Amino acid sequence: TIGRPDYSNLNPSVRYVDQFLVETGNPALTPQFTHNVEANISFDNFPVFSVGRNFTTDIFSSVVYQDPSNPSVAVRTFDNLGQRRETYFNIVGAIPPGGRYFFAIGTQYNINEFEGFYENQPISFRRGSWRFFTFHMLRLGNNARLHMSGFMMTNGQQNFYELDTFGQLNFGFTQNFFNQRLSITINARDVLRTMNTQFVLNQGSMHLQGNRYSDNRRFGINIRYNFGVGQRPERRNMMQFDMEE
Repeated sequence: TIGRPDYSNLNPSVRYVDQFLVETGNPALTPQFTHNVEANISFDNFPVFSVGRNFTTDIFSSVVYQDPSNPSVAVRTFDNLGQRRETYFNIVGAIPPGGRYFFAIGTQYNINEFEGFYENQPISFRRGSWRFFTFHMLRLGNNARLHMSGFMMTNGQQNFYELDTFGQLNFGFTQNFFNQRLSITINARDVLRTMNTQFVLNQGSMHLQGNRYSDNRRFGINIRYNFGVGQRPERRNMMQFDMEE
């Protein structure tokens, strides 16, 4: 496959984030090429286990350089850096939907190995990370459902940033009334406030550490009423015939 940079990656205009950081695009970016080999085991066209490898050349990535005219300012931009080899496997288990209780749980392990150049200096980077995810749904009678979803990443990575453990846990409850015409849903997102990410960057002349918190906690209620307006009948294809055995 071919990955092409978009307009924001190429746009050379400068955006000032704060007094220590600016962002800009790189009009000299070139496309990256990825080759994938994967073996998987599927059940009912759903992959339950897979193992594979991605090999990417001319990879472009977000990078942070020092401003040559002002070393106290960092410039975040994009650059073609080298090649990456990603080896992964994932496994998923579930109880099929349709009953009173349904769940899915899975995990994926990735090892990223990078060889290239950063600030015109050769670099070698290798890091493995785990991702866990789950979804649960419980029917409480015929008109109520309780659901939970979440994920967790350990020893994560984003470009050259090394990330600490973070994740998110969400809950929801749905109750139907009046023969399922009225539906009330209550949602709670990131209830444990765990989207606080510690990060470290040690590449080239840049040595940074800090944390970033995305306040995406949401508590909401949704009320929906179905007035019983029927759907428009679908047009039937005149070339489609019912075949009797």
